[in-house]
Amino acid sequence: MTTMTSLSTALLEEPRQIEWCCLLLEHLNEFVMLAWYFVADSQLVECVIRRTLKSLNSIPFDTSQPLLTYNKARNMIIMQAIEALTGVRGMPQRGEDC
Repeated sequence: MTTMTSLSTALLEEPRQIEWCCLLLEHLNEFVMLAWYFVADSQLVECVIRRTLKSLNSIPFDTSQPLLTYNKARNMIIMQAIEALTGVRGMPQRGEDC
């Protein structure tokens, strides 16, 4: 399974993603398990998390409604995992680099 160290360093690619990155790191085990449930491949799990962070970057981070913000991240994980399964938007298939 994907290690937390490799994911946490991958999440910090852009400084402006810090709010979403903190949320993903705070709930990393939950989100990794959710992605793993869909794709069952450590490389694809990492790609799902990376693409989730990139997608969330375009959504404003709302600290006034933490449950809504958490659900946005969770839904994005699900959406990215489904895209990984269907091969949408250039998502690498098993064995390919993200």
